Amino acid sequence: MGYYSDVSLVLKKDDFPRLQALSSVCKSDYVAYADDVKTFTRRDGKDWVQLIWADVKWYPEFDEVKVILDFIAGVPHELIVRGEDGDLDHENSTSLPDMFWA
Repeated sequence: MGYYSDVSLVLKKDDFPRLQALSSVCKSDYVAYADDVKTFTRRDGKDWVQLIWADVKWYPEFDEVKVILDFIAGVPHELIVRGEDGDLDHENSTSLPDMFWA
């Protein structure tokens, strides 16, 4: 049981391998088990990666989630967490202009 969320995380493609490496040593590798991973190019010509998890237990106190949150605190990113009730539980992005628009 528990509370499930839908999560979207966007970060620079260059940062993605480092996140993968950090997550891979966790008991449950959330990055490897993302429901969808997409690569796209923004208007500025830079490549980005979007990870999507559907119906995941996204608790900041979980080691697997903490690794991701600690990592993205130091890189440009977008994070949206929507709870099972449809409410926006968490939204976080760096202050770069045009972050939420491809």
